[in-house]
Amino acid sequence: MKGLGAAGEDMAVKLLSSKGFEIIERNFSLRMGEIDIVAKDGLDLVFIEVKTRASKEFGEPFEAVSLLKQKKIYRMAEAYLAKNPFDGRAIRFDVVSILLGPERTDIEHIKNAF
Repeated sequence: MKGLGAAGEDMAVKLLSSKGFEIIERNFSLRMGEIDIVAKDGLDLVFIEVKTRASKEFGEPFEAVSLLKQKKIYRMAEAYLAKNPFDGRAIRFDVVSILLGPERTDIEHIKNAF
């Protein structure tokens, strides 16, 4: 559901920006995959996966970031760094988990998720 994912990414960008993150890029994609958001948090470069769901029928949104998905994000981060060298302090992988319910929205930012 592309619309739900795009809405979730917009919400994630607003949340991260309100926390002082500098959004560098959205939807960095190559043939092998995509990174939803690349941002700076102080001196750290952060690769952020956004998972948005309309219900908990298949579990919490963040639970969809499987080990296989994590490995793909690591490879994408390596590709990003090959094109965009980074001389900051650290690299981190976060997840923003969003549950868009009919009566309320739950959004959780998980730092160092994997």
